[in-house]
Amino acid sequence: MKISYSWLTDYLPTQLSPSEVAAKLTQIGLEVEGIEEVATIPGGLAGLVAGRVLTCEKHPNADRLHVTTVDVGGGEPLRIVCGAPNVAAGQLAVVAQVGVTLYPTDGESFRIKKGKIRGEVSEGMLCAEDEVGLGKGHEGIMVLPPDAKPGSPIAPLFHVESDTVLEIGLTANRADAMSHYGVARDLAALLNLTTPTKAKLPAVKLPPLASSATAVRLGSFTPGLATRYMGLTIRGVKIGPSPAWLQRRLRTIGLAPINSVVDITNYVLHSVGQPLHAFDLKSFASGAVSVMTLAEGTPFTTLDGKARKLCAGDIAICDGTTPLCLGGVFGGLNSGISLSTTDLFLESAVFNPTAIRKTAKRHGLSTDASFRFERGVDPNGTEYALLRAAQLILEIAGGAIDGKPIDYYPDPQAARSILFNPARARQRIGAEIPDGEMLRILDGLEIGYRWLGSGTEGSYHPPLSQAVASPSRATKGKSNTAELQGGEAQHPGCAMQSQAEGVVPAESLLELSVPLYRVDVTRPEDVEEEILRIWGYDHVPIPSTITYTVPAPRDDSARRLQAEVGDFLVGAGYTEIMGLTLTAEGIYSQLKAFSPASLVHVLNPLSSDLNVLRPTLLVGALDAVARNTARQRPNLKLFEFGRVHHLTGAKGSAESPLEPYRETTNLAITLAGKNHPETWAEPQRDLTVFDLKGAVENVLGYLGIPLGRLEYSAPPEGIYGHGLTIALKGVCLGHFGEVDAGISKAFGIKQTVLYAELAWDTLLATNGQSKLKFASLPRFPEVRRDMALLLDQTVTFAQLQRTALKAEPKLLKDVWLFDVYEGEKLPAGKRSYAIGLTLQDPETTLNDSTIDGAVERVYQALVKAWSVERR
Repeated sequence: MKISYSWLTDYLPTQLSPSEVAAKLTQIGLEVEGIEEVATIPGGLAGLVAGRVLTCEKHPNADRLHVTTVDVGGGEPLRIVCGAPNVAAGQLAVVAQVGVTLYPTDGESFRIKKGKIRGEVSEGMLCAEDEVGLGKGHEGIMVLPPDAKPGSPIAPLFHVESDTVLEIGLTANRADAMSHYGVARDLAALLNLTTPTKAKLPAVKLPPLASSATAVRLGSFTPGLATRYMGLTIRGVKIGPSPAWLQRRLRTIGLAPINSVVDITNYVLHSVGQPLHAFDLKSFASGAVSVMTLAEGTPFTTLDGKARKLCAGDIAICDGTTPLCLGGVFGGLNSGISLSTTDLFLESAVFNPTAIRKTAKRHGLSTDASFRFERGVDPNGTEYALLRAAQLILEIAGGAIDGKPIDYYPDPQAARSILFNPARARQRIGAEIPDGEMLRILDGLEIGYRWLGSGTEGSYHPPLSQAVASPSRATKGKSNTAELQGGEAQHPGCAMQSQAEGVVPAESLLELSVPLYRVDVTRPEDVEEEILRIWGYDHVPIPSTITYTVPAPRDDSARRLQAEVGDFLVGAGYTEIMGLTLTAEGIYSQLKAFSPASLVHVLNPLSSDLNVLRPTLLVGALDAVARNTARQRPNLKLFEFGRVHHLTGAKGSAESPLEPYRETTNLAITLAGKNHPETWAEPQRDLTVFDLKGAVENVLGYLGIPLGRLEYSAPPEGIYGHGLTIALKGVCLGHFGEVDAGISKAFGIKQTVLYAELAWDTLLATNGQSKLKFASLPRFPEVRRDMALLLDQTVTFAQLQRTALKAEPKLLKDVWLFDVYEGEKLPAGKRSYAIGLTLQDPETTLNDSTIDGAVERVYQALVKAWSVERR
């Protein structure tokens, strides 16, 4: 935020230099990030001189250009090519000679060079007002008064002055300091510690107002949209340029003057922090102003000429139901002030901060007004700002106020009451600040106080509206009362209970009255912070010892296990990645497994590419593969731990509004390319789904999950070309397979991508359920037997393995598949498996009869369960 030093001193005259003011503001928390000496016009019009156009002829090679000779007060006249339609011989114009730097109203500065334009030499430039930072006009060159002397600097003609601008890095909670008066008020609180000091606003004096109703009356107001809405009508104004002093003020803080009325509203905004808006009175055909929301999709064109569609929650200032303005954010194209305006309606209001922020985000609009409304504006300051702006309009643009102001204030707000314990404040601050010093600080901060026991009251400063020589006004709602009530305070027992201090006597407590412009001061701790801020952090003594509480250890076994598995995968050659949690909704049109109803949408997305919380880690994995393969890194082994989100379809309630939402942690494993880097020792091969299956089983085995008990079924539709779902006792642990080629192509990937996604939270719950059994090393030999089985193609080896182990739990130690055959020699729908059986008895050597009996029991179990045949 830019603060002009000279503007600041209008409200707080001081002998402090700009650098001293900057140091004191930083001391009290308004950090000054930069100090800049500026001219009221960018560049100060340095190097620009008056020049008389001696001759003006058509350019021989261009229809719209002229070749001029210009007298700049010495030496030979300059030859300058000019494209302005109004250039003529005899004019006095603004001349930028070769070497001069121009600072245009819009765009970057540039240096004038000698050159040729369509074959004709040009030794300078005849300037329009936007080319030298004096406005936005570009219709033609500036024509100076006839008494200007050729060769004389033009800066004195435009009253160029210098000022110092302080760049303040304001925190979001300090809405009260978002104006020159607000900064002056805070600085005065510090200076008040040594010398009685107050920031003062200029008094508003208006001619007596007619008691008749104003031309614009209060219409329909939707509750909750406007805390307060005031307005008045001014007739007979003459719109034109602002006076030099007003233009200088605005240019100093980086604002371009527009016209007298708009400049006045901007000036008052940066003076006291209250946004204003002026309407052409012709916009109110119905004669009533309404504040409401309109139907979704209502068309509306804003001042920037952009056609928009209103959203259901946007605050609209309306004539009837016709939108004229996005309330608190941006004006409408057809209701603003123009040079033809003679009658206007001036608005001063306070709108709902949440609604303003949502509207600004939805439409991508951030204005000085919305910036302040989002953070909080004092409803008791609207009247002063309205009448101050009206006073300036009458002085600068003429006209007269028609009727009394309108005022919608359904719930008048008084100063905020806080019960405050000075003794506790001293304890928390860590310094013995005397009561008198605290009271002086409260007085400087315009916080009224009263000792509960004695009834003694300190000074209390009224809100801005009470600084006005207030005319009568039409008020809709309750009366506006902002007084601190006397008498006995209504606090139970007039005492405060504290575990550390016991009962605090009433005479030791203060009842504070905090002005509404301090939206950040709502509790005793905030007041303590304010006292310390003004008193000075550097005054707090540093203790010789510091005591602190060591937090109790927490159970982070899950985090440690995740780190262990991550280290395990890194050791196996994998690289950990981190994908974006926010994704684009359009991506999931390719991923049929995720229906639109299951997606969790972001209410106010940063962009359309970041509007959905990811329901899967697959998107980040495919993005990583696409990015790496595009950079000639096709061989990839990746993993990611990340949270995913989805809607369950359940209905939320007031007690459990988040019931429909689910957030879980998943583990993704991704493979692509070759199995290892190219080397002479071993040929490369493409990674297959069995490599991925091995990686998944390695992770599950590391977690102690019995692989022999895993259940496999078809994968979820819409992700894999072919793959499997893994479960244990009916509980899904995840899925894996080869990503569908169409999905890979949508991400720009040409090679095969293998992907697995495991439900990490479920794996953690499963981990540890299986008990480890320890046994001595076997003393007796193991025996191998093989079987060649004919079976249906629908039967998987995992099903055979589980059946075999269950049929012979004592002697059968392992079952594995070592050959698969499918061919024309087999019946249709059949395949052949060659499986190996390992048998062992821990207590004796197996004989043939025992072995044959065990193998036969296994075979009969397979026949019964899966109708297999021996080959």
